[in-house]
Parts: sequence; C-alpha cells; structure tokens
Amino acid sequence: MTAPNPVPAMFTDLNSALDKGLSQAGEGNLWLEPDAAQNAARACAQLLSALKSAKRNDHLAAKVDGIGEFVQDVDYRENRLKKKADGADERSLDWILAKHIEAVSKLRDLYIKAGKAYADAEIDNKKDFSSVDLDHIQFRKKSVNPNNSTPGAHLVVTNADVNSA
Repeated sequence: MTAPNPVPAMFTDLNSALDKGLSQAGEGNLWLEPDAAQNAARACAQLLSALKSAKRNDHLAAKVDGIGEFVQDVDYRENRLKKKADGADERSLDWILAKHIEAVSKLRDLYIKAGKAYADAEIDNKKDFSSVDLDHIQFRKKSVNPNNSTPGAHLVVTNADVNSA
C-alpha cells in the first residue's frame, strides 16, 4: 500500500496563492518597494537557473552502476530508480522539479509586478500632487475625533473642490 502523497496538494495551494498575488499585483493592489522587488526577483532567477539545471540532469539519477548484476539489482535500477528520477509520477524528481520551477517562476513574476505596481503608484501620486493649484489652497479647520479628542488631519481643498461643494 502506498502512503498518500501531500505534495500535489501543497503545490496546488501554493500556485493558487501565487495566482491571487499575481492578480492583485497586476491590478495595482499589491505593492513592493522596487529595490526589494528587484532583489527578490533576482534571487528567484538564480534559483530558477539551478532548478532548470537540475531538471536537465535529473535523468542521471536513474543511472546507477555498481549495485550489482543480480536480478533484484537490475530490476531496482531499471524500474524503481528510473521512475523516481524521470517518471510522470507525482513522486518523481522530474515532476517535483517541474512544479518547483512553475512556482518559483510565478513568484518571480509576482515580485516584478508588485515592484512595478509600487513604482506606478508613486508616479500617480506625483501626478496627483502636481495637479494641486498651490496658489489657491484653502485649509479647513482642524477636525477633532469626538471619541478620544485626538486631532484629525487638515484637509487641503482646492478652489475646484470648494466650488463643487
């Protein structure tokens, strides 16, 4: 009897979370400071390089010489080791490396999108601030929170906002 394999469910959950993060970053709702995003994406790229190299060479794990020429040894080498190395089974090295490559690729893309979302938000914030007419700013009275008597923020209002109110 084969024990249940928790690995496929783990990758399903991980990919689902990464897909949500990619969606949020693509919509501009998930931000990461650009330098941090760049460093994280670079680390993912290095890991991807190592994983892809391992995947290119995973067939070597099935080639074990020197166990012996007994029938059991030949069967072990030709069947069990080969299946563990490059079989389509969810327990094979090939399958697991492919899933890791998929997940790290998504993580790299998430870092890139989140860094871009941060940079785009900064550009939008600068545009919003540059559109304020500094010659016609009015300040409303300072507000006070009635629950705890703490001061609130000053509101900056342009003439357009005053005229439309």
